[in-house]
Amino acid sequence: MIVNLIKTEELIFYNPRAKPIHSNPPLLNIERVTSAKLLGIYMQSNFSCDIHFNYIMTVSSQRLHILKVLKRQGFNLEMLHNVFYAIIVSKITYAISSWYCFLVKAQIAQINGLFKRAFRLQVNIC
Repeated sequence: MIVNLIKTEELIFYNPRAKPIHSNPPLLNIERVTSAKLLGIYMQSNFSCDIHFNYIMTVSSQRLHILKVLKRQGFNLEMLHNVFYAIIVSKITYAISSWYCFLVKAQIAQINGLFKRAFRLQVNIC
């Protein structure tokens, strides 16, 4: 197996509450990063999910706008419901078990707010 060093990144995980330890120097030709995208999930070295959460909320808000446009074009509620689950709920729930436990209450409230905005569009999401 040949490793592509141009695409290779080094990510060192650490406990942010623990006393910092000195790590080995970076490997030659391999960039050391504090966050990386792995299988569609942004992972951070301090076990936070802020980057991934912000990405998910940005994409979901943009896709909520698509629902508004589709509603104005005359899509019925069932079609809007299907599109909502296909493009928004699926994005939020993808690999949720790997990052949901790192959310704080304010972030959970933001997710709930997104669902409330979708409901206000009179798209029956439940």
